[in-house]
Parts: sequence; C-alpha cells; structure tokens
Amino acid sequence: SDEGVYQCQVGAMPGVAPITSHSANLRVTSQPGQPHITQATLGDVMEVKVGEKVLLECQSLGGKPAAEIEWSDENGKVIIDEVVKKVVLMQDRKTFRSISTLTFSPTSDTNVTCSAKSDVLPKPKTSLIVIKHLKKPEVYLNLENPRIQAGDSFDITCSTEAYPVVVDYTWYINGQQVFNEESSVLRIKKISKHFNKVEVKCRAANKVGSDESSLTLNVEYAPRIMNEPEDILAKTGDSVTFKCLAEANPPPTYVWIKMNSKEVVGFSANLTVETSETDEKFVCKVFSEGFKDIESSPARLKVIKSPKIQAIDEGQIGGEPLLHCSVVSVARKTKITWIANDGPINMEDKNYEIIYNEDGVFHHSFLVLKNEEKKMVEHACFASNEVGTDYKVAHLASSHSDYTTIIIVIVFLTLIIIILLFALFFHQRQMCSSVDRMEKEKQHQFLAAEKQPCLNKSIMSRNILLGDSFSSPNHSFDSCNTLNTTLARSFSLDQSRTERRMGI
Repeated sequence: SDEGVYQCQVGAMPGVAPITSHSANLRVTSQPGQPHITQATLGDVMEVKVGEKVLLECQSLGGKPAAEIEWSDENGKVIIDEVVKKVVLMQDRKTFRSISTLTFSPTSDTNVTCSAKSDVLPKPKTSLIVIKHLKKPEVYLNLENPRIQAGDSFDITCSTEAYPVVVDYTWYINGQQVFNEESSVLRIKKISKHFNKVEVKCRAANKVGSDESSLTLNVEYAPRIMNEPEDILAKTGDSVTFKCLAEANPPPTYVWIKMNSKEVVGFSANLTVETSETDEKFVCKVFSEGFKDIESSPARLKVIKSPKIQAIDEGQIGGEPLLHCSVVSVARKTKITWIANDGPINMEDKNYEIIYNEDGVFHHSFLVLKNEEKKMVEHACFASNEVGTDYKVAHLASSHSDYTTIIIVIVFLTLIIIILLFALFFHQRQMCSSVDRMEKEKQHQFLAAEKQPCLNKSIMSRNILLGDSFSSPNHSFDSCNTLNTTLARSFSLDQSRTERRMGI
C-alpha cells in the first residue's frame, strides 16, 4: 500500500508559491514465495506407472515482480520442452502468482526440481519431487555357498527390486508351498542327497503385482554302487558283458581292472570281454570329483567245463535202497540222468523215485529203488551240460555182499591150506628125526657085535626084528661070520628105506 509517486514540497504559504521537488516513484517489491509442486501434497514422492505421462505443476506466490519458475532434472539440466508458464495477479492487486506446468514421460525413476527466482531474489528457492515408477517385484535367488554337499546347511536369499518395497514372500519346493516361511531368506539344514535336482522357488508380491524365481539345487554326494557286477558263466570264446551301475554327483566315472594282472581293461559302466580258457576276476572302480573312489566286489568270469561225477554212494531212505550221484558242473544247464538196462529211467516209472538237489556247482541226484527186484539191475549215472558229459556205473550193496562172501571163503580156505602145509612140514621133520635115531642105534649095535662075536640067540633075534631084515627069527646062528653077514644086510636095507622116506 505504500507504493506510489512521491514529491517533496517546501514553503507553501499564502501568497508564496511552494517549491516542489521532482517526482519520486516508490515501488514496493516482494520476494517470491517458496515454490510448491502441487502433485507433492502427500509427500515428496510421486508414484507413476511405467510409461505413464506425468503432469507437474509448480506455483510461487506473492512475488513482486512475479517469480520466474524453471524445471530441472536430477542432473541439474534445465527442462525446456513441454513447459507452460503463467503469471496471475493476486487478489491484493499488487503481488503475483507464477505457475509453471511440466508434462513428460519418465523412463526411469528420477528427481525433478522446481525453482523460483526474481530480480530481487537472485538465489532461487527450490522444491523437489521424486518420481517413482510403480513396479512389481523382480526376483533373484542367491545361494550362500556356490557348492553344496550332502549334509551341508545353508541359506537361500530371495532378492527383489520393486516399488513399493513392501513385499510378501512365499516359498515352494518342487511346487509344494513351504508354510510358515514368509521372510526373504530360506534356511535349509543338513540337506540330503535326495534333494539333488529339487526346484526351490520364491514368489514375491506387492500392490503392483508379483514375480517369482526358481533354481535347481545341485547337491553333491559321494559315489555309491547301486548294482554290483554279477558272476557270469560262459564257454571259451563267448563274448560277455559285465554291468556296474553307480550313483554320484558329480556324475560317476568307471574303471575296470582285471584282478590277476591289475590291468585296466575298461572305462565305462559296462565291460565286454571274450571268455578265455581260464576263470578270471574283474573289479569295477567308481570315481567322482571331490570324493574318495570306491570299488565293487569282484565279479567272476567262470568258464563252463564238462561235468565230473565225483561218486555214486549207496544208502537207504525209509528202508528202501538209494543211490546218490554227486556231480560237479560249472555250467548254466546241468542234467543228471539215471540209466538202467542201457536205457534212461523214466520219471514216471513207479519202480523208482528220483530226487534232485543243486548247491552251486554241486549237483545231487538220488535214485530210490521202490522195487526190490531192481537191485539186481545194473544202474548208471549220466551227467551232461553245454560242453560235455560224464558216465559212471553204480554197484548195489547186494553185489558187494556176494563179492565179500566169496573173498571171505577164499581167505578161509587159504588159511586152512597154509595150516595143513605147516602140519605136514612138522610131521615130516619128526619122521626124519626118528629115522636118524634108529640108524644111529643100529650102527652102535653093529659095532658092538663086531667086538663080541658070539651073542646069544635071543639078542640076535631082537636085532634082526628091529632092523626089519628078511631073515627068519628062528634062524640058527652057528658062527660069527653068519651073524655079521646078516647084520650087514639088515643095515643096508634099512638105509635104503630111510633114503626113500626122505625122498633121496
């Protein structure tokens, strides 16, 4: 209200003209008021959708002269395009309202500043508004450790970029919601190898929308052999394949080793070899990076050989005779056949009962004789497999008994003959001893007779009888010569008899 044209006047009296100065114009100025962005009434942040056009209005009141309004971006660059300015006289008819509008489409979150200045306020007054795009969450999952092994505990973080930043989190494992987990971090304790290849998903939502992200867990674990290689029976020259299946993470690698020579013979899960003439053993070794290697049980390659009948034994079962044929056969198909009367015994033959048993490479067939008459029949065991046969005849206990009886009789007769021979030998020796004594006695008598020429008749008669001479006992001895002649003949005859008895 003080604004106007003023003059200074001096000496105004009656009859005297006043002295008046030059006119002076008084203009009252006013600093522009603090600029205010209309759209920031609820705060310094304006939320807009992506791609949405923004209209900002900035006013500065009470300026005299009217304030000049400028817009600038977050880098301080003055915005000229799409700016409309307007100055309005206020109700006091002395000061002004300056209005500026800015229309633009922000491509990202940004800050916009409105500044007001005038000639009387070289230093501008400013007001700032933050343009924030409303944005649904963008979700990123992060593992605490890049490498996970079975038994580890770790965190999975669900990171988001969103506006507003207030976000709700939901976790899923293989599509199943994990309840009571609502934070941005999922804690997993002592993870099992069974969670390898499991999908973990985080879903984040705000008032604009939602987003989700997932990852597949790579749980490393030590190798384990699931299927051990098995023993194989094959003929010489056959091609066979051993199989070894293991699980591990990182994926397992295989090495096959021939045990007797320690030679490496393969590098895959399957090993194909040609059967030689001797049995062999192979081992499958499994490797997984970062873990200790393991190996399988030895797998045997057994060469099929001709069957061998070990024995045919006899016995009884329930009082009935029984034959037991024991066969060793390393083969897939081993057959034992009983033969009687040069023909195979039919399983349906009621005279027999056949029982079969198998224990690894040992095969047993039992033949029960239901008919007593069959004991007199010759039986045989016939074994066969893929590469050969064997044959053996059985002898029943009755035949053995006959042979045993004959042997006992022969031994008994032999003993009797030996005893008789010894008795005859001792008898001959006694006879020879008696003859020798008689001959010695006769020689003694003969010498005594030569020394005594005349003996009585009775003595001569007794000597002649002892010597078994051909002279009559009533013979008359008249002289010594006649007696000597008789004794000499008697001695000669007895000597010849003694020689015949001794076999000379």
